[in-house]
Amino acid sequence: MTERKIQYLENSLARLQARRTEVVDRLDWLNTAYSENIVDYEHYIMQRSVLLNGKTVDSWDADWIARRTQIEETLHALHYGRATADVTRAAKKAFGIAAVFIMILAALAGMQAQVPITGFAGDSSGFVAEANITAYFAVAASENLADGIEFSTIVAGTNNNNASDNYNNDSSGSSMYLSVSNDSNVPIDFCLAADQKMKSGTDAIELANFVWNSSTSTDASTPTLASATAMTTSFVSADTAVTGGLSEYLRFWLSVPLGQTAGTYNNTVTLRAVQNGQSCS
Repeated sequence: MTERKIQYLENSLARLQARRTEVVDRLDWLNTAYSENIVDYEHYIMQRSVLLNGKTVDSWDADWIARRTQIEETLHALHYGRATADVTRAAKKAFGIAAVFIMILAALAGMQAQVPITGFAGDSSGFVAEANITAYFAVAASENLADGIEFSTIVAGTNNNNASDNYNNDSSGSSMYLSVSNDSNVPIDFCLAADQKMKSGTDAIELANFVWNSSTSTDASTPTLASATAMTTSFVSADTAVTGGLSEYLRFWLSVPLGQTAGTYNNTVTLRAVQNGQSCS
């Protein structure tokens, strides 16, 4: 039984190493494809998240090392136990040979030797059943969100101007959303960040004037401006533990100071989806 356990664990270790090699190779390909514009950012993030089970590279690597260490330690213990058992069996065999020799001598001397009837219990072992179910999720952006966050023409000195798609779906809800695939098997956390202030040449609108809110449902009043959050250059959590089949709806508002220089202002907002409990940074 010990031999079968050792063989199983050695095979598991080989599969674990093969999986690591596969993930490294696919990440290398994905990074190259993204740098050469073969895949866009949305699909890059989605495929990277699937490869790493929604984790960061460091977190995935730490989990892999912990699993490998566990298997190696178990193998070491089994090999040690097998070596100890071999020594014990050798000692028992020597004792058995000596006992047979003594009984033969007793028979030759005409002595009656009582040989006890010995029963041997059947050998039994438990087997570990193991299945590693890979975490999977997929997220898709709505068409209006994929087109960008548009504010159209805004008059300087006005506050909380709506993004063009804030209220334009059938229920007067937002048409900017991220849909979590029905076949996702882990809950998702969403977060977002901007790369910089909204800029037009050297002119800028502070991020404090660019606010947002999110919800897993939408209508004329949800998400609401009343609890909106200012955009920052660090990732900030939106909704968490969003399950398959649900969507993350977003609204954005922009205030333009009086006297703001005319121009077309823009920046880049990154929306990120990670497995529940994982860091967005």
